[in-house]
Amino acid sequence: MTNNDREDILGAFAMEPQQDAATLKDYLRRYPQFAEDFVELSFLCVSPDDDVTELTEHDHNRIDSAWAIVSARVPGADPFSELTSQRSQEICGALAIPRSVLVALRDRLVIPATVPLRFLTALAQQLAVAVDDLRRALGNNGLQLSRSFLADRPPKRESQVSFEQILREAQLDEERIRELLQD
Repeated sequence: MTNNDREDILGAFAMEPQQDAATLKDYLRRYPQFAEDFVELSFLCVSPDDDVTELTEHDHNRIDSAWAIVSARVPGADPFSELTSQRSQEICGALAIPRSVLVALRDRLVIPATVPLRFLTALAQQLAVAVDDLRRALGNNGLQLSRSFLADRPPKRESQVSFEQILREAQLDEERIRELLQD
């Protein structure tokens, strides 16, 4: 599909007389490769003014609804994408790890091959995903499908380090580090 086709499809979506969830779902079903473009364009079509204003609760609900549709369509979606702060705390408690370790895994700061299978299995169980899906997600060191926000400059990717180094930086005691590194 050429860039002109993409522009034509997005143009047709923007010109739809009814900009509602049904229209968005229809275009997402027919052209899933443009999912992010449709979500962004649907928001722009509803809020065409150039003034930067605070989002209303209705806006947040529309964004969350559209994002849920997009996320559900992505094969092998990020198992960390729906983690709430409370759920993160529960997982950290169940695995007896500090939040910084979970954040490092979520942000792909850990070299996946250095994470023991035993720990991966326990984490996968907590995230309610298959171990292979979690391993694949951790190995995806490219750009993650995520909501985007305007920024002054593009984000920089931190270099990856071993799981053991993350545990040491989290200041866990030696005995706990040994337990977590057992395979």
